Amino acid sequence: MSDKQNQAGVKCIIICSKDGVPLVTVKVEEKINEALIAPFFSALDSFTGDNIDALSESLIKTGNLDILVKKKHGLILIAILDKKLKKIGIGSEAEQALDLFYEMYKEEIDLMNKGATLDLNIFKKFEVLLNKQIQEYYSRVGEKGGFFSKLLSLFRKKSEI
Repeated sequence: MSDKQNQAGVKCIIICSKDGVPLVTVKVEEKINEALIAPFFSALDSFTGDNIDALSESLIKTGNLDILVKKKHGLILIAILDKKLKKIGIGSEAEQALDLFYEMYKEEIDLMNKGATLDLNIFKKFEVLLNKQIQEYYSRVGEKGGFFSKLLSLFRKKSEI
C-alpha cells in the first residue's frame, strides 16, 4: 500500500486473549505497540467487570483515531482506525473476524483458557486472512482502491490530460 492509502484507514488490528496476550496483530503503523495496548484493554475489561459485558462493542473516539473494541468468545479485538475511515458495518466486520478466529483456533484457545502455554506463532496464518478482510472492507466502502474509487481516479486523470 502507498503512504497515501495508509493515511485514512486501518492503523492496527489486535486480537488478544481475555488476559491481554496479543495473539494476532496486523498493523500499518509500526509505532503502535500491541504488547502495551492489549493488556490495557484486558485490564479495562477486568476493572469494569460485568458492566462492559453489556457493552460487548465500544467505539472510543480520540483526536485523529477511533478505537473499536469488540469482545466475543473470551477474546478481545482492538481496531485502531483513522478517524476519516468510513465505518460502515465495522462492528459486524470485527465480529466476523472474531468468529472465524475462534472457529479456526477453538482448541488452542480452550487450552490457553485452561492455563496451557502455547507457541503463539500458530496464530500467524490468521494475519493473512485478516489482511484480506481489511482489503475487502476497503473495496465495499469505496475506500482504498474500491471499484468506484478506481473509476473516479481514472476519470480525474483523463480530465487532467
